[in-house]
Amino acid sequence: MNDYGPMLSDDKFFNECLNYNIPNMEKVKRFAAVKNFPEARGAFAEHIRTSLNPEVFFSIPYEEPENIYKYSDESDYDACKRVRQHIMISVGMPFDFGEDGSVDWHFNPTENDFREWTWQLNRHNELKMLAHEYRRTGEAWLAETAAELFASWVKQALCPESCSEYQTQSFRTIECGIRMGANWPYALFSFYQSEAFTDDILVDWYKSVWEQGNRLSKNSTHGNWLLMEMNGLAHIGILYPEFAQSGQWLTQALSNMEQELDRQFYPDGFQYELSTNYHEVALNNYIRLINCATTFDVPIPENMLKRIADACELEIKLMMPDGRLPDINDGERLCVRTLLSEKSHLFPHNQAIQSVLGKRSFDLPYQSVALPYSGILVMRNGWGEKDTWALFDAGPFGRGHQHEDKLSVLLYSDGKFLVTEAGNYAYDSSPMRKYAVSSAAHNTVLVDGCGQNRRKHYKWNEEDIKVPSNLNSETGVDWDCGEGNYTEGYGNDCQINVTHERKVFFRKTSMRGVRNHI
Repeated sequence: MNDYGPMLSDDKFFNECLNYNIPNMEKVKRFAAVKNFPEARGAFAEHIRTSLNPEVFFSIPYEEPENIYKYSDESDYDACKRVRQHIMISVGMPFDFGEDGSVDWHFNPTENDFREWTWQLNRHNELKMLAHEYRRTGEAWLAETAAELFASWVKQALCPESCSEYQTQSFRTIECGIRMGANWPYALFSFYQSEAFTDDILVDWYKSVWEQGNRLSKNSTHGNWLLMEMNGLAHIGILYPEFAQSGQWLTQALSNMEQELDRQFYPDGFQYELSTNYHEVALNNYIRLINCATTFDVPIPENMLKRIADACELEIKLMMPDGRLPDINDGERLCVRTLLSEKSHLFPHNQAIQSVLGKRSFDLPYQSVALPYSGILVMRNGWGEKDTWALFDAGPFGRGHQHEDKLSVLLYSDGKFLVTEAGNYAYDSSPMRKYAVSSAAHNTVLVDGCGQNRRKHYKWNEEDIKVPSNLNSETGVDWDCGEGNYTEGYGNDCQINVTHERKVFFRKTSMRGVRNHI
């Protein structure tokens, strides 16, 4: 076993991991059989250079790398020049590793040991940015930078056979899924014919992909992580037919992704974390899989397409007059039209999606909307920028990224928030994080200065996804009305046994009236 990565030896890779039944692998097989691995490596790299089909791959709509950080006045091209100098930015914080050295992929420069800095650095968003600029400009230094970054990473990042997600800095399964299902495929198809991507780079790339596929297959988790993991595993199954395990991995990934539709999405379409941000994270991983599969003629279950169309339309139902999503739970005020424009090609017959994007003149079949399982009532008197919009949350606690905000109200009118909340904060243990998720940061009551504490005794059960909330609602031409209650205790130990009931009225012609009972 190597002391540096990839951990996979030439002997195991060429004699146990490859599928020699696909075309043009005869030379590789012949050299591998006599353990002439230098020749086998060259033959395998030659096979890759002649078998990949970039024209097909790049018909997939381009998606900006997630969580890519740049300086405020920095173009992608300028950011690539910075990366070439080994000045990396993760979670918004830059660090200069020195132009003459290499990036330390396990380093953490944060004063509070904020581990997301290192983990997110290892997602390799920069590789995709370098690849996109290389495709735009053809400048060799971009490929050279990508090859140098990959070579330094693959030597430092040793794939563990099995370990806790939080015991590894470079091989959490979420990072493996993001690399395999978003950033690495685009980089490979961009750089594989460049001089910088030598035979050794290509072989080590494929070895590392196999290692990450093996880890994803054997160490998958749950929740939105599982969607990222299985999207990554599916991409390996589709794009890397050279692996003997590719078919098995693709079957595993598709099966898990289909099952998770019933586990993670309420019947009304909202992902079970009830966060606008993580709803989009979940959606993106299905969309990436669907895009890749349909492009490479891999069939996708019809049920998956229908459920994902419903989940896309949910973003319209939540949409505020400014065209953005509300940042409920660990949410984000994302632009709905931008989100849907990247997905609309998959749903040409969905009237709501096409109407919001201005591609069709259909009238939306709804205005105010109640989500009976998610427990959210969205009230509006129109779809214009100056119209009034309100949200009442009487929903369950959800699966993750929760805030203690049941019965909270948001109100937006005439282009601005009239009633808002504190929003989101970094996932750390700081006082600000604790405040942001507390009842005090939302428009719901405190009792004797204490907030809700559903988190104390909360446990998610799989059957909860099929249980309606206690939201009672009515929507009409002139009025909307919603009511719900909170009965799960206030205070550190839920020792304050008080019921909060709230009823909200929304008048369509002019807004007003929020009535509370405790």
